[in-house]
Amino acid sequence: MRKFPVKGKLSFALENTTTDEITVSYVDDNAATPESKAAFKSQPVEDFQIRGLVRISKSLIGKSQFDLRTYVIQKIASAYAKFIENEIFNGTKAAGKIQGLVTLPSDRTVDVPLADADLSIDYLMDLESKVPT
Repeated sequence: MRKFPVKGKLSFALENTTTDEITVSYVDDNAATPESKAAFKSQPVEDFQIRGLVRISKSLIGKSQFDLRTYVIQKIASAYAKFIENEIFNGTKAAGKIQGLVTLPSDRTVDVPLADADLSIDYLMDLESKVPT
């Protein structure tokens, strides 16, 4: 996990691929370099709070024949991981919540072939090129 010691909202610079992209090409020695017309935009990183509550009685902890605390901690961690994974992919349509990858712009989506169709190398290459690094 990486921490960013900043005050206020954290923003990252992103290339705006809906406009022109950065271009690279061959040039002759001492020739003028063609200018790219790439645009960058600022993407704020929002913060979200999630919470889960598990109640365990002291008598259950005292009477258990195995390490109940470790078991419950693993179950809670698993529930959090499942929730976060779902939110990252599917999101929540409510305002102020994680929107998920299903809201990606059309230039970042790939049509999936039918379940009984063979996957072609072209499809896999298209898919790989759409995944941000």
